[in-house]
Amino acid sequence: LHNMRPQAGADMDSANPYTPLVVAATYGLADCIKYLLEAGANPNIPDEQCGTTPIEIVADSGRRELVDILFPYTKPVQCVPSWSVDGIITHVKSKHLKDKDKVGQDKKAELKSLGAKAVEEKDYAGASKFYSEAIKVDPEDATLYSNRSLCHLRIGEAHDALVDANACIRLQPDWPKGYWRKGAAFTQGSQGSMRHVHGCDEAGSCQSGDP
Repeated sequence: LHNMRPQAGADMDSANPYTPLVVAATYGLADCIKYLLEAGANPNIPDEQCGTTPIEIVADSGRRELVDILFPYTKPVQCVPSWSVDGIITHVKSKHLKDKDKVGQDKKAELKSLGAKAVEEKDYAGASKFYSEAIKVDPEDATLYSNRSLCHLRIGEAHDALVDANACIRLQPDWPKGYWRKGAAFTQGSQGSMRHVHGCDEAGSCQSGDP
């Protein structure tokens, strides 16, 4: 980029596939950005692949000093509500978070679907793993804890089922299913305790009986 000279008639906006200014913005090359702007490069030509302008690219990388350099040369971008250095940075950060959230939601939906399919196939241990992965993506989704609580119940893990039921109730106290799961966990846990006591009584009777 430094070897380009406007006197030689170099096209500062040639894209192959990216313009020199897009490349300089992507790599955060402050001196190159300044040189290209002074040589007449157009900062309003977007990245052909992503559709973002150089000023949006540097804002996304957190380089405020580069946003300051590009700002006087760049026309307002329609999707940016507040056209200022701070406004551009805020907009790009917000967009980045929305994109990240969408990816997370898509992943959660896929994991929930896999969990539901595993439940249909009565693979409750497998379903529990899928719901656990989905909870890592969105730990505030009460339905995931409810679904995993059911899986714990089906494989006899009453305590874990109760823990998930309580989490479900905490997140969505007005949803009846959380309480239903909790009741089922208590019932299963009580039955397990009774079987344990009954087994001990039988063992004791055998030990104290005649040989």
